[in-house]
Amino acid sequence: MSVHWEKKIVTSFDLILVRHAIAEERRIGLPEADRKLTETGISRFKRLAEGYRQLGFTPKEIWTSPLERAAHTADLLADVFPGCPTAVQRALACPPGPDLLNAIAAAEFPLILVGHEPWLTQLAGILTIGRAESLFRLKKGGLIWLQGEAEAAGMLTKIVLAPATTLNLLDTQG
Repeated sequence: MSVHWEKKIVTSFDLILVRHAIAEERRIGLPEADRKLTETGISRFKRLAEGYRQLGFTPKEIWTSPLERAAHTADLLADVFPGCPTAVQRALACPPGPDLLNAIAAAEFPLILVGHEPWLTQLAGILTIGRAESLFRLKKGGLIWLQGEAEAAGMLTKIVLAPATTLNLLDTQG
């Protein structure tokens, strides 16, 4: 009796999820889409972005929610990855659905997604356990690095970084 094994080629992808930096508080008269990053948010995220660059991935592209605070955060990330284009992905401004999952599956990796809570951690849940739930909550400027196949339950969590942890590491190394 002979046994025949089919060899499946598995490609491992790196997907990095980043929550937008600290933004203006919600207030009456300020549309949600127009909330800007605060000066503290900008200066803190510039340091975080430099730390994220040191993690060793070089993104092919940075996708961002169209909301102002996420788009500005994506621009700050692009500053530390010269030549890396940014693109607006409208599906990052709502709960993750088939449109976003299909776009991710067709993307070039490594890929950074800049968006909002709880949608980023719901996306991480779909990609790691197949359900839109997660044990993680990303703080503003936080990062989740996923690795594996870009499909439901096809990825593993490589690292989760809280902003304070990243800043502390940078302070002790520098």
